[in-house]
Amino acid sequence: MALEEIKTMFAGKWKLDRSENFDEFLKEMGVNVLLRKMAESSRPEQVIEVKDGQIRISTKTGLSNQDDVFDLGKECEIETNTVKHKVKVVYSDGRMVVTSRPVGSDLKPQRICRELIQDEMVMTIDVGDIICKRIFKRV
Repeated sequence: MALEEIKTMFAGKWKLDRSENFDEFLKEMGVNVLLRKMAESSRPEQVIEVKDGQIRISTKTGLSNQDDVFDLGKECEIETNTVKHKVKVVYSDGRMVVTSRPVGSDLKPQRICRELIQDEMVMTIDVGDIICKRIFKRV
């Protein structure tokens, strides 16, 4: 049931429209000023799919591409930018929430919540005391 709802609500291609507090988020994650400026100027696309009982989130930026596959409610290990993370995706009340804990790194854990507000997908990222919002429009 949850996978069908995720598919109905989130599946498709999304393009970043705007961000709030993104530079502060990147600073909190230890990203240097040059990479922050490059990241801020990019307009990533996300493709969300539900297939064979799994959720796939593909993110393409001018800097890198990330393709992650998750089983809903089960912790798995993924690698982003050479850092391994323990990740779990849950779905509740129309929100798809990803928790990510770095393994063997001093990076901080993240909580990423995706929800639809009107015709936009709002991705709220919490790390430490920082809250960043990235707002996507369906393509």
